Amino acid sequence: MCGIAGIISLNGSEPKPGRIFSMTRAMSHRGPDGEGYLLAGGNKDAIPNENCPVYSAPSTRPIHFGHRRLSIVDLSAEASQPMTDISGKYWITFNGEIYNHREIRAELERCGQKFKTDHSDTEVILEAYKFWGYDCLQHFKGMFAFALWDTEQDLVWLVRDRFGKKPFYFGIKEGLFYFASEIKSILKCDCFKREMDLQAFSDYLSFTFVPPPLTLFKGISKMAAGHYMIIKNGHVSEQKPYYDVFKNVRIKHQLKEEEALEGFRTRFSKAIDLRRESDVPYGAYLSGGVDSSSVVAELTRLTGKSAYTFSVGFSNDTQRYKNEFEYARKVAKLFNTTHFEIELTEKDFTSVLSQLAYHQDEPLSDVACVPLYYLSKLARDNGIIVCLGGEGSDETFIGYEYWRRLYEYQKLNDALPILKPAIRGFANIPIIRKRRPYYAKWSERVKKHERIFRGGVENFTDSEKSHFFKPGFQKSEGIQPVYRIIEHFNDRYERESGGDDLVNLMSFIDLNLRLPELLLSRIDKMSMAASVEARAPFMDHELIEFSMCIPSHLKFKNKTEKYIIKKAMEDSLPNDILYRPKEGFQIPTFHFLHTSMKGYLKEKIDFFTKEFDFVNEQARQDLINVKDDRHSWYFMNLAIWWERFSKE
Repeated sequence: MCGIAGIISLNGSEPKPGRIFSMTRAMSHRGPDGEGYLLAGGNKDAIPNENCPVYSAPSTRPIHFGHRRLSIVDLSAEASQPMTDISGKYWITFNGEIYNHREIRAELERCGQKFKTDHSDTEVILEAYKFWGYDCLQHFKGMFAFALWDTEQDLVWLVRDRFGKKPFYFGIKEGLFYFASEIKSILKCDCFKREMDLQAFSDYLSFTFVPPPLTLFKGISKMAAGHYMIIKNGHVSEQKPYYDVFKNVRIKHQLKEEEALEGFRTRFSKAIDLRRESDVPYGAYLSGGVDSSSVVAELTRLTGKSAYTFSVGFSNDTQRYKNEFEYARKVAKLFNTTHFEIELTEKDFTSVLSQLAYHQDEPLSDVACVPLYYLSKLARDNGIIVCLGGEGSDETFIGYEYWRRLYEYQKLNDALPILKPAIRGFANIPIIRKRRPYYAKWSERVKKHERIFRGGVENFTDSEKSHFFKPGFQKSEGIQPVYRIIEHFNDRYERESGGDDLVNLMSFIDLNLRLPELLLSRIDKMSMAASVEARAPFMDHELIEFSMCIPSHLKFKNKTEKYIIKKAMEDSLPNDILYRPKEGFQIPTFHFLHTSMKGYLKEKIDFFTKEFDFVNEQARQDLINVKDDRHSWYFMNLAIWWERFSKE
């Protein structure tokens, strides 16, 4: 796990002296163990005299790579980056882990490839590219973002992993292509103005994140998950997809329950085993929920040793929510883990909001960012550098009641279309509309012949946004409705899967949107802010591909979300862990907004609406008065983020 940065000349333009240095240094938290630079076709004196390696190489165009290292696999100096192969013809700066690097290395050695390091996974990427070309990606099991320079072809290959566990941002200015693991790194270059992209802003209000290729900064883009780009002879390609989750799905919805359970157990165990690959101590985040408890159970079974586990909760002074420490402690005791806890106060929560906005690069607005940061810091403070988490299970094995209800609603509409008017009437009964507002929203979309699923989180609908902005603003700025994004993935799903299963469609949309740009971005940025590598076994691509073979009715059999995981783990975990109601991180955020944070909320909303005058006055008042908790929280995070970055 590391931070990468680079500048590639497209037309012979020279990067400013020291620019790659400042870009890379901006991400020191991602790699506290070392740094290194490649200055190809450039002047070595461009880097200040620092105690770090600076390499040079002949090149017809300036190519600068920077790297911050968090040492996880092969801790030797020989495994530092940027790295070249034995021939010196191929260079790479790489962020992530290739979990099956030993297996790939052995295969390549049998084919005659030569290695200079003992067991560096970075070198495996170089040799795999030399042997298989672009197809090497199909051999990798892991998380990765990298830039690989092929000097013989005057080609730089830029890649983001299958599900976007690792970030990759880029922009082009003055004949130079800039890239980095974090936006703040690119913003170190004064040619990029801190100007908000208003289409991205509109999309953020809908999703609480910005879908690729946009970012909230005009002129800075992000690579989509499972895509790559090529810069050849100074020409930059479009983003190209290389991964299709359905490519290896051969059995379509034919699995019986026992086959599904056994298939899950086998693949889940393998996913955990692969993610134990490390030369530094590792542990697991433990909330006491199904996902994290399953990870700890399987990790203990595989190693036969006590695992390190970490839990976070909030002080329960207000008695407004249920702390989950009791369940985490039960699992820790069951598996005799070396367990650490941290209990946060309201002051702990509010004091880091600006700091975390800086680490997020774009406002993610997920309240779980705060406990995840403290959880990662707790691990780091206790000597643990790698932590396994539970991201991805809800989206692939269906852990949301909302999804189950949507599936049942869609089935009813499809089976009895004559009842659609009656269903709409039921959905608009005041008490139903208050308790289950999504039914009315779904009914309206059915009436318009639109797909009803818009992703795992939907904040402002297009209709709500039209009341939020001043009249005519969206039209004058050419802002497009968010449905264009959903339709793109609907079309891709039908083209790639050849089916119309609603549950798999929901998984597919979130695998391409919410998971990479919110949940995986959240865990990456909050863990890296504490210099910890987070790994997600449920995001193993073979496990996810298998999940697409499981019939929908088995994923929430007997109205039980994540039925397959819970049933498969019954021999390892007690029922009060497996079958208790889903709670997630319990944070009294919205209580804070109505009480101690009310003045802070007003201050941030006022700051933002003075900077940008397109919010109508009634909407501003509604945000300040917390008419809708979610809207106020998401918008306040946006304001905190803009205040932090506009002043840098």
